Amino acid sequence: MIIVSFLSCLFIFLIIGLYSLRKKQNTAEDYLLASRSLQPWLCGLSAVATTNSGFMFTAWIGMTYAMGISSIWFLLGLSSGITFGLFFTSRHIREKSAQNKTYSYSGLISLWQGKEMPILRHVLGWGILIFLSTYAAAQLTASSKAMYVLFDWDLNTGAIIGAIIIFLYCYSGGFRASVWTDVAQSIVMIVAMFILLFVAINEIGGFGALYNKLEAINPSLVGILPDMQFSPWLYIFGWFLGGFGITGQPHVMTRFMALDSAENTNKSLYWYLIWYYAFFLTSWVVGLAAKVLLPEVGNFDAELALPMIANDLLPQFLVGIILAGLFAASISTADSLVLASSAALSRDIIKQPSPSMLITKGSTVLITIVVLAISLWGNKSVFILVTLAWSALATAITPLLFLMIWKQKVNEWLAISMMICGAFTVFVWHFAKIDPFIWPSFPGIAVVVIIFICYRLTRFTH
Repeated sequence: MIIVSFLSCLFIFLIIGLYSLRKKQNTAEDYLLASRSLQPWLCGLSAVATTNSGFMFTAWIGMTYAMGISSIWFLLGLSSGITFGLFFTSRHIREKSAQNKTYSYSGLISLWQGKEMPILRHVLGWGILIFLSTYAAAQLTASSKAMYVLFDWDLNTGAIIGAIIIFLYCYSGGFRASVWTDVAQSIVMIVAMFILLFVAINEIGGFGALYNKLEAINPSLVGILPDMQFSPWLYIFGWFLGGFGITGQPHVMTRFMALDSAENTNKSLYWYLIWYYAFFLTSWVVGLAAKVLLPEVGNFDAELALPMIANDLLPQFLVGIILAGLFAASISTADSLVLASSAALSRDIIKQPSPSMLITKGSTVLITIVVLAISLWGNKSVFILVTLAWSALATAITPLLFLMIWKQKVNEWLAISMMICGAFTVFVWHFAKIDPFIWPSFPGIAVVVIIFICYRLTRFTH
């Protein structure tokens, strides 16, 4: 019965993606941006599904399981950063992308100041391709983990199934297919999480019992502020910068490039934020409940907590729905990442005299294969893969984007230097293990700001 309900949901997603072919136009703009025709509710719900990836069902649940109530600061920091970043930039992005007739995020940034910066576009295209491919691989890894718990399948099976589904509707319907399936997947995701929340809290005996049992396990689990090496306020501000870095994520921001008009950006953001907060808060409570329901023994992997409690508490049919929700979260992000990577490869790295559907679709095929390979043979920690990819892009793109919106003149080599140094700092911070609870984009963005200030001071003194 689990397999029946799970496969039924996947079949529906696939049918919706293929149904989008009815509106298909055989142009690069339609394949990559749905001819800039998204209605606000489609844009908002698609962006939610793309943001709330397998990270929310696995890594975020695992983080809450480990930290307890204080993990709420991750949510508050991240969501406030996302809110500020989107409301400040989304309208500008829609207007500039239409004005410059750009289909890729690299193209948008490189043409922002009116004159193209070809080297920046090429470097940024490679950065997006590398980091988004890694990010997409993390989504396939997340789906594999759920299938491993519920079906005892090999860890690679879920990744292969996800890659096949993504390829089928991305190659056929492009961006529009991705958006339509995102909306269906976002509905399944939130329904699945609410079902699990209701059942888990009922099993524990209510919210009061949840608090008491967490305190009995370890008093630190009900602490308000996180206990860590540095100031918890640095931790919280780091998560704010992590959320703020959403404007550096091409797979999310292309939704606003594809909106039907710049005047509808606020409407799409209202759809986005209501759905986003509902999903995030629900999954936070589920993570706390998992700590009570699943004792940590042996080599327990906290990222597997959600499918494990679903399997313990729910009827098999509903377990299949939960699995479909997790799988939907993973592939709704992965398909967007694949298409954003296809845009970077076909529009920014490969020099085309004119838009070519053969090259654009060929890029989708190639990237899907690369993403699957990374998932099968790369790092199996969803949290690490997503953190590094998100942080590197946030650090490389977000400060540059804001400087351009503020009409600060940034020349090509300054922009490239800021991007490379910021991304490099992210990796140094992570591998030096200075403090794993501070989001790596914090030090990365700090380095970028310092470089820009030093440049301006040097210009001023001369």
